[in-house]
Amino acid sequence: MRGVTYIRARNALLSALQSINLHTKTKRKPAMSQTRRIKLYSLAAYAVLLYAIVLCVSCNPRERGESCNSVYYWKTVFSLDSTETAFLEKHDIRRIYLRFFDVDNEYDASSESYRAVPVATAAFNTQKPEGIEIVPTVFITDNAIRTACAADGTERFATLLVNRILKMAKYNGLGPIREIQLDCDWTASVQDKFYDLCRTVKRKLEPEGIILSATIRLHQLQKDPPPVDRGVLMLYNTGAFRSPGTRNSILDEKDVASYLKGKHIEYGIPLDCAWPIYEWGVLFHNGQFRSLLHNADTSGLNLAVGDSIRFESVPFETIEAVAEMVNSAFGGAGHGNILYHLDSHNISEYSDDEIQAILAL
Repeated sequence: MRGVTYIRARNALLSALQSINLHTKTKRKPAMSQTRRIKLYSLAAYAVLLYAIVLCVSCNPRERGESCNSVYYWKTVFSLDSTETAFLEKHDIRRIYLRFFDVDNEYDASSESYRAVPVATAAFNTQKPEGIEIVPTVFITDNAIRTACAADGTERFATLLVNRILKMAKYNGLGPIREIQLDCDWTASVQDKFYDLCRTVKRKLEPEGIILSATIRLHQLQKDPPPVDRGVLMLYNTGAFRSPGTRNSILDEKDVASYLKGKHIEYGIPLDCAWPIYEWGVLFHNGQFRSLLHNADTSGLNLAVGDSIRFESVPFETIEAVAEMVNSAFGGAGHGNILYHLDSHNISEYSDDEIQAILAL
């Protein structure tokens, strides 16, 4: 519809200008009356104005693929402290990919079967900051995809998903919503079901003027892209954190190189990049994975004989090196950068200059 309006406005402009041009260049014709001249110039002015308005409307930043400084917010309570608020202002953050809830399987005793349900729904203790766009983000497990999208369940699941997201956004005053993101570490066994879900969700969002994006893991680059408007390439959690032999599971150049180095990738959808600014500890007991220690916090932890902790963080130099691989593999295609994730502890580990450099990669 916008394309048709755009063409009509353009044609109106050209017609008006042509009309003026003909009258000013035609020789040996009676002089044009003052009233006629005013009407023609008024028509041209109207056409120019209409053209400009339609051009602005049709060039919505998200539709054109333009990006801005962005962050993920991945907690169960949306509550910004003064440090985080100052960070958003200082680094001109204009978009927050905010985790709304997860979808996972839950056993239903009455039917003696599993069903996909929302879990860990976010609570909101902070109002949306002025000038910040919120992108509702939902993580869906592959098991939930199998359950919810079995048989003819995709349509119903997509309806429930979209309705819940939009109702949460409206209730908490997070609008206007221009984008929704689905996060799923899908594998080949659920790819078709997840893609069907994306198509159905995208179809339901289009009448609302909302685009759909999806996270893309490195291993998923080998497949055709999901049927969404945009993707976010996850450049974190690239290693096997459960393995005691892993050097850095958050981000390691060697892990990324196996997917990107020496490759030329023409991906079918625009991609932004998400970069890690967090740290954690990985707890093992006698070489067996036990748990993750977020923010590498060991307070209150009683270590036993046989326990060991692998502390992981990502130096700025590693992010730079990986960015070079990304730019080389994708031919230097422009992309936005998203920080994962906003937390006062995380952002204290990097200097302002380093944060600015990451956002400018």
